[in-house]
Parts: sequence; C-alpha cells; structure tokens
Amino acid sequence: MAPRTHVERTLVGILSEVLGRERVGVHDDFFDLGGDSLLSVRVTSRIRAELGVDVHPRDVFDHPTAALLARALPDTRALADAPALPDGQALPDRRPATPAPDTGARAGRSRLSPGQQRLWYLYELAPDSAEYNSVLPLRLHGRLDLGALDTALTMLAERHEVLRATFDGTHQHVHPPAPVTARVTDLSALAPDARTRELARLLRVFTTEPFDLRHGPLLRIRLLRLGDDAHVLHLATHHIACDGWSMAVLLADLTAGYTAAVQRRSPDLAQLPVRYADFAERQRRRAGPDAEAGLAYWRRRLAGATPLDLPLDRPRPAAWDPAGRTERLTVDAESTRRLRALGAGGDTTLFTVLTAAVQLVLARSCAQDDVPVATVVAGRDRVEYEGLVGFFVNTVVLRTRVDEALSFTGLLARVRAGALAAFDHADTPFEQVVAALGQSGERGRPALSRVAVVLHNTPAARTAPPGLRVTEEDVDVPAAQFDLAFEFRVRDGELLAELRYRTCLFDPETVAGIGRRLRAVLDAAVAAPDVPLHRFPLTDAAQRRALTTPGPRPAGGPGGGTVTELFDAVVRRAPHAPALRVRGRTTSYGELDRRARDLA
Repeated sequence: MAPRTHVERTLVGILSEVLGRERVGVHDDFFDLGGDSLLSVRVTSRIRAELGVDVHPRDVFDHPTAALLARALPDTRALADAPALPDGQALPDRRPATPAPDTGARAGRSRLSPGQQRLWYLYELAPDSAEYNSVLPLRLHGRLDLGALDTALTMLAERHEVLRATFDGTHQHVHPPAPVTARVTDLSALAPDARTRELARLLRVFTTEPFDLRHGPLLRIRLLRLGDDAHVLHLATHHIACDGWSMAVLLADLTAGYTAAVQRRSPDLAQLPVRYADFAERQRRRAGPDAEAGLAYWRRRLAGATPLDLPLDRPRPAAWDPAGRTERLTVDAESTRRLRALGAGGDTTLFTVLTAAVQLVLARSCAQDDVPVATVVAGRDRVEYEGLVGFFVNTVVLRTRVDEALSFTGLLARVRAGALAAFDHADTPFEQVVAALGQSGERGRPALSRVAVVLHNTPAARTAPPGLRVTEEDVDVPAAQFDLAFEFRVRDGELLAELRYRTCLFDPETVAGIGRRLRAVLDAAVAAPDVPLHRFPLTDAAQRRALTTPGPRPAGGPGGGTVTELFDAVVRRAPHAPALRVRGRTTSYGELDRRARDLA
C-alpha cells in the first residue's frame, strides 16, 4: 500500500533507501524485507535527521512497518494523520541543525575517544602484538591500472584523516596529506604451487606485522601480483583508527576513487560533514557527569552476574597471551534462510537467533544458567557518522537467564528483550561501565566479556571498479581478543561461523566440540523451535552416529560384557585410576562408583 500521510511517506523513503529496495509498502515488515539490528540504527539516524524526533532501534523492532512506526513516533502525532502532499511539496523543515563541531577538534591535535584510550592502554602493554590489526585482503580479477590505484589510495588517506594520525596516549595528531602508493611484490614468475604457498606466507606476514602508533603510518597497502590479470590487494590498519563498518567505507571509497581515476574525473563523493575528532569529543562528553543514568542501568543489569566458567583445557596464564586460532563451520543457504525466518517470526533478527543459540551452548558447556556475553554496537547514531572511518564501536554485555524448560522461541523472546534494553543504553562507553563495576580482569579485560558474539553485517559496496571483479580473500589473524568469540557472517546466502579462541586456554578439539554443539542447536531450532530446550540434542547428527556405532575392539582391550560390567571390573581392579578429568579436577573410578551408588 502507498503512503497516506507525510510521516508515512518519509518513513517509506527511509526504509527503501536503507534496505536497498525500489519500493516498500506501508505495511511491509522491516524484518521480512531483510532488516537487521545494524540497519535499524541507520533507519533511526535518518528518522532523527528527517523528522527531528528522538527515536531508538527498539522503536523499529516494536513497530516494524511504516504504518505502525508512524503512529508510534513521539512528537509526530499531529502529522501522522495529515494527508501526504503531492510530489515536490514538503512540510516545513523540522530537522535539527547539525551541531557545529568543537573548535578544539578542528586543530591537528585532538583528544582520544574513550574507546581509543582503552586500545592505547592495551597497545602499550603489548606494542608488538597484532591482536588489534584490521585487515582487508582483496583478490582483484582483471586488468589493474596501478596508477589509478595509487591515485585512489592517496585520495583515501586525504579524505579520512584518522588514517594519517599518530598517538601519544592522550591525543591523536593528524598529519598533512601525502601520496600513498601500494608496495608491489611480483609472484608471477613462480610455479603455481610455489606461488600459492608464497602468497599464503606473505599474507600471514602482512597480517601479523605490528603497527607503531606513536610514529605511524596507520595505513599499509601491499599489492601481490600473481599475473597480468590477477592481483591480491592487502589493506591493513589498526583498530584504533578503524572498525568493521569503516572497512566497508574504505572499500566503497576506494572503488569510487579508482573508478574516477580510470575515467580521469573527480570521484563522486560528498564532502564529509564532520570529522572523527568531533565524534571523539562527543564521546568524551558522554563519559562525563551526564552519563550517570546509563551507568545506573548497567549497575542494575549486571549486578550479581558471574563470569562464565568456561571448559578450559589449561589454567589461565599469569601474563596475557593473545595467540589465537579459528575453528570454522558453515550452515547451508536453506538452513540460513530458515534461521532468518525464525528471527523475523519473532520480530527480531538473525543476530538474536544466533545469540540465543550461543547462550544455550554456553549454558550447557559451562554448567550455569546465567550467561553473559559481549557484543559490539556500531556507535553511529547520527547520519553524518556513516561515511567516516574511525573507531566508533562500543561493547555491551548481553545477560540472559537460560531456562531449559523454555522452548527456543521462548528463549529467543527473552534474548530479544534483553538485547533491546542493552542497545537502548549502548551509548554509555564500555570503559566507564567496567570502571563502575570494578571489573578489571586480565590485563584490564573485564571477566564478564570473556566470550563475544558478533554478526558482521556491515553495508557492502554496491558497485565494482571498471574492468575488475573483486572478491574477499580469506586470511587468518592468529590472535584472539576474547577467550572465545563466535563471529558470524553471511556470504552467498550461507552462514559462516568462526570460533576464534585463545590457544593458551583451549585445545582445538574442545572448540571443535563447542562448534558441533552449536550446529546441533541451530539445526534443532529451525526443526522444532517450540520444543523444550532440554530436549535439544547435545551433539550434531554426525557425532551421534559416531557415538552409537560400535567400533573395533582395540588389541589387548577388555573382554566382552556390558558397559556397567566393564566399569565394575575397573573399580575392582584399579579403584584409584582416573575416570574423569573436568576443569582440572580428577575423579577416580572408585569415587565415581560411590557417587553413582549414592544417586541410585
């Protein structure tokens, strides 16, 4: 249905733009059209700009159509029933003027944001670590114009001044623009197998090379030539200057700059209305006395929360060790579609579905029903921030009480409510929440954020450079910022899950088992979302077959008999032999036998 009022017309236009759809009806559901939590932030920032009203992502979740949202928005009820004006006519402009940036932020020297301050602290503790490297490796298929690439890279550094910054611990110093060129390594003369090995080796080297935040540079570009029509472009920067959204901005601007250079014209990029330094100053004000209301919420929400008792294979080391590895699993396109539909049916998103599944797995793996996990929010609550490169993200803790008497649908509703409340208070800098809770943890890392859940769904570039096809090259960052992080992304319709973990704490087999349990929960959730959680399997189908299929008896092994008869034989023969080892505690066969008889 077409919009009937001024507000509906405005909202339909916003939804069409954000969702990338030519036409959206007033009764079309935001989630059915592919909306998610990140897109809801873009919707609300545009509503603030266009209608001048205070609105939050929760409003989009609770009123997911233009018609419902028009009736629910504050301060627009007088307009909600006014008929839509003909095209070309509009209401008087109600939009608030973009606040003038702080004059102090206009100088070449500006204060760090609270998030940058924390990253600086971690950098000083381990300046040679690649833990917070942000990399974007791209495979370029087609004839590359190297001169146009260098022109686009120079434009990129000139446009986004944080890439030209150095740091001293309290301030960032922006340096004048200078030409940027890609350092080229030619691998085309190598034999195919040797070229593949050398490519992998160099990508690992480029990815793990530390940054010098005091002296720069913060933008490193390497180009690996594989042939006349095949290159890999490796773009690297530090998290203090970049986040996941920023990587998408860099790719879009690089594409626009390269296209313009090839066509010998200026790039079609609007002037940035604000600078990252303006955002940092705004965050500093938020971290001041006015932040007490947000802190009060987080004190209440996280009161009495206990850190996850993860099934570690080794005790925590005395010194922080960020070395990490990644375990991967893939969910096919049809199952991914059903997971999305499960979320949409509950007026929520794929992220909420995945968080509920992860928290169920953690509740079982840690044997506790109070499950806190960390996630990150975009932090770009104003339209003018969307085109900037910088460190905007903030961390929030999602705390859920997992009750296995609930169905997955019931758990999903509980996670949704908790997540929306957390996102309503996501503008309180995490650093201030940590200080207020007295949660320092290892190397200043709060214990309540040992595990993270992240869905990478930043907006992708919608155009390709002329003459080139661009695909993302997979490369591992052998470091982990959390004890265990569940990182998801959707690629070509399939859900890719990466379980990144600290190798000083976990063995690969342990994390692989967690991954299998996650896959089992996701399969059960789409198959039977209304079944009580305690009936969900603990393992996936392949592992269940392995556990129930008789295998060959090992040479010299025990004779025949049932499991209980074989167990009793060991109790009689060696009662002090270890039977179980769980989280560093060993239980003998004799003790296990006594406990079993007590239960019987």
